[in-house]
Amino acid sequence: MISFVYFDVDRVLTFGFDWGMLESDIGIPDGKQGEFMHFWNEHDYELNTGKDIDALIPEIESLFGAKFPNGYSFLNDGFVARFSANKTLWPIVENLRKSLPIGLLTNMYPHMLDAIGKRGLLPDVPWDAVIDSSVEGMQKPDYRIFELAERRSRARSDEILFIDNYIDNVNAASEFGWKTFLYDPENANESTNRLMRYLSEDACLPPQPLRFS
Repeated sequence: MISFVYFDVDRVLTFGFDWGMLESDIGIPDGKQGEFMHFWNEHDYELNTGKDIDALIPEIESLFGAKFPNGYSFLNDGFVARFSANKTLWPIVENLRKSLPIGLLTNMYPHMLDAIGKRGLLPDVPWDAVIDSSVEGMQKPDYRIFELAERRSRARSDEILFIDNYIDNVNAASEFGWKTFLYDPENANESTNRLMRYLSEDACLPPQPLRFS
């Protein structure tokens, strides 16, 4: 039995982007891309737990000789403007909302989730719980964020379904006693159909074929 469903956002409800295009826009020199990604990964935790993304701009300019366009916003221009909606999941979200509480459990940079919503990249439904890492000061796969999400769901651990694309997050949720679904954004149509079948078998949704434009 499933009584609450949490969705991840990045690479589940939305699609990501090409880092190469971002690096080109801000002027990361050829041959420095690997070093830049290492730098970014080193800062990813603090960004996901509350540090302003634009605070990195002076350091990137100093370390890599990057040139940011005037008025450039890492949040909006660098990231959110390059995201797109995964509309294959929208019918599932909308149908689930009719019978079950649903929520978002996502690692986000500060204000990114609001910006994604304002661009219309998420289904237009009320979410019963929103767990945003940058607001909560903790990120997946930290067990504390699953503990928090479970409390806010008001559901039993074995009745929560968590949909995420990252195996470490899925494994952490499984260890917490949740049901899980590993979503594959590289094969979105197939993965969405698998999710529909999974939910139909659990009687969350009536069996029905999905059609993609």
